[in-house]
Amino acid sequence: MGLSKNAPVLTTYRERGIAKQSAWQAVDRAMTPVAGEMQERFVEVRVLEAPPLDAGTSEIGSKVFEGGLAAHKTWLRNRAK
Repeated sequence: MGLSKNAPVLTTYRERGIAKQSAWQAVDRAMTPVAGEMQERFVEVRVLEAPPLDAGTSEIGSKVFEGGLAAHKTWLRNRAK
């Protein structure tokens, strides 16, 4: 099975004559707008998810400190993720 005429040709920066630093800069320029958007979404998710996670952790944590074996297993399982 061969490549079609329209298949993209993948080349390295060396094969195209682009300096390694130029390649890094091109990737950085392309990723900068995406990184800002990802940071904004991360903050949104953290704001939405933090209260339920804190409540669950607090509830399980109090049962662990009371000596509940099932709660301790849940605590360890969640910490391993």
